[in-house]
Amino acid sequence: MEKLDLKKKKVTTHKIRKVLPYYKKSKGLLVALLIAMVMGGVLGIFSPIFSANALASLASEDFDNAKKYALIMTGLVLGKIIVNYFVEVFYTRINTRTKVELTKTIIDSINRTKMNKLDSVKLGMLSERLSSDVKSVSDSYLDMMNLIFDILTNAVFLIYIAYLNIYLFLILIGYVVVLYIICTIRSRVWIRGKKLTKKANEEAKSIYYQQITGIRDVKLLNMKESVTNYANGKFEEAANLDISITDKRNLLRRVQRLITAIFELSFMLIGIYFIKKEFILLAGFLVIFNYYGKVEWLVNYLSSFNEYNAEGEIAAVRIFEIVDDFEKEQYGTDTLSEFSGNIEFKNVNYSYSNNIPVLKNLSLKFEPNKMTAIVGKSGSGKTTILNLISKLYETGDGQIFLDGKDINTLTESSIRGNVGEISQSPYIFNASIRQNLFFAKPDASEEEMIEVLKKAQIYDDILKMENGLDTEIGENGVKVSGGQKQRIAIARLLLSSGKVIVFDEATSALDNNSQNEIVKLLESLKNDKTIIIVAHRLSTIIGADKIYMIDDGKVINFGTHKELMQNCNEYKELYEMEEKSAKVECL
Repeated sequence: MEKLDLKKKKVTTHKIRKVLPYYKKSKGLLVALLIAMVMGGVLGIFSPIFSANALASLASEDFDNAKKYALIMTGLVLGKIIVNYFVEVFYTRINTRTKVELTKTIIDSINRTKMNKLDSVKLGMLSERLSSDVKSVSDSYLDMMNLIFDILTNAVFLIYIAYLNIYLFLILIGYVVVLYIICTIRSRVWIRGKKLTKKANEEAKSIYYQQITGIRDVKLLNMKESVTNYANGKFEEAANLDISITDKRNLLRRVQRLITAIFELSFMLIGIYFIKKEFILLAGFLVIFNYYGKVEWLVNYLSSFNEYNAEGEIAAVRIFEIVDDFEKEQYGTDTLSEFSGNIEFKNVNYSYSNNIPVLKNLSLKFEPNKMTAIVGKSGSGKTTILNLISKLYETGDGQIFLDGKDINTLTESSIRGNVGEISQSPYIFNASIRQNLFFAKPDASEEEMIEVLKKAQIYDDILKMENGLDTEIGENGVKVSGGQKQRIAIARLLLSSGKVIVFDEATSALDNNSQNEIVKLLESLKNDKTIIIVAHRLSTIIGADKIYMIDDGKVINFGTHKELMQNCNEYKELYEMEEKSAKVECL
């Protein structure tokens, strides 16, 4: 567990300033909030004056004036209640809008972030920054704005005290300095601690999120206790750090209360002495004593301002790390007005972040109106080829061409609007089947949905469901079988208007009959599309027009199934091994 360091430099405010543009959509509300705050500040200044005068009038048995001041004070209190209501209304609306705008920006940034960066990011980290940090940074600005008015109001009190008695004013200034030093130390403890606890909580929540996401495997492998203990351990570390920081702050707060109590007694004794020596009238001292509490508030407000500022800066740094520092996908400006579906790799090399070569000087072609398959052992680079076609990752060396145009010169819509891919484990949203299809084509008609569902061999199953197309299928399709989930994903893919259809072992969860029907569907689709398949079962690609045999990131042979059975020992071994396994399963 990291230790708390109080010797670090002051927290800067560079990043939190970047939040200001997000308040632009609330200009009118901001003006209204400022006006309400000013009114509240003015009412706050006068309340103690009339309160003190009421007490002084009572002390001198001037009951008429005491009643008058009490009525005025009541009016001021009611006025402040009304003003504060509007402050809260404006505050809530501005704060909510700002959080929405910040969240939109973060989501947009994540959508544009390169996959190799997202591969290294924990889900818990993104979730924490989308929730806790967005709230912190949006709250901080408005809280600081409110504190500015409180600070100014209480500064006016000090000036008024100086007018009433310069000696008591100087005593209060000394008190302010002592309190401010203590509050500054307390704030430093909180600021440094906040950074550490956020990091610790982020790591702890990441483990819990992973446990929830992988709950089926956790249960099936009887890992509940070990995974939970590991996650609990992380949270215990975060909790212990939080306790340590809170203890330090509370100790300093008790010291502050002790000093306040001592000063209050001393100030009362000094006041009595001043009244006896006629350095000040009783009414004047009562006014000052009524204001005295505001002096402590002033120090707390200054300290809180630093804390809010620091909290906002810490949160802003974490938010704008995603927005500014996560490397974004880059696209060109060229478009494909009429994409035929011709794809070519020329001398392509690629390595992931570990710098181990996955593709090595790879060259191959995918032709329109043909079905091309890619086969090879696990880790040979098959899925990487598909990832590069959709520019999910960018090539290292070499070039990829779509209809003769370098993929790096094309717009995002020219690439992903024309290339549709379905993986072995497609993600299904926690929504209805209908909504999942709408995500692929928002203006899809009922007839279009039914058509693709029939082609994907899932429509009959949906008819048997209680709510049909409106059936909710759970997080990542947990309420349907693996085969049904894949077929829904296939239907979703078919609904998009892509010229290229890519299957990355996407029939692996289907039974033989369903698989054969999907293969027939792909055969029919190739009349006007480019079909690319990475096959888990070689039996599904026997009819492919071309099959590339990949090994160690290179094409070692290609041809039809018949040609490879004759000319490629590696392919023949894979196929014969599969046939042997199939026979064993039948037995």
